[in-house]
Amino acid sequence: MAVLRSRFGLDNPVLVQLGTYLNNLAHFSLGFSPLYGMPVADLIGQRLPGTLTLMIVALVIAIVIGVTLGSVMASFAGRIPDRLLSIFSLLFYTIPSFWIGLMLIVLFSVKLGWLPWRRSRPAKSRCPPPIFR
Repeated sequence: MAVLRSRFGLDNPVLVQLGTYLNNLAHFSLGFSPLYGMPVADLIGQRLPGTLTLMIVALVIAIVIGVTLGSVMASFAGRIPDRLLSIFSLLFYTIPSFWIGLMLIVLFSVKLGWLPWRRSRPAKSRCPPPIFR
């Protein structure tokens, strides 16, 4: 345990640890990931293109859906489609986004099997995650 504490600098006083952390952060040295066996900056660099692609696609989908539904609501102002879409949007506005995200993961990963629900499983796995057993 003492070897690990000295390796990660946890045997130093808290202010020294903070100073070391801030100095490394200022020089963009994010440290080494023992899990992946590589520097954290390289790990982030590997995953950044996929993350940005996912972000841009989600933004485009949100804009298209928002403009389309907004146009429908504007063209049917005060009538049934406008009121139904208003109720629908208010419902999704009041539900916390993390809950919607969890339910979408359950739908697309566990129920439909379209996406992997765990890193070690293939996309077409029919096994539910351990929490649902």
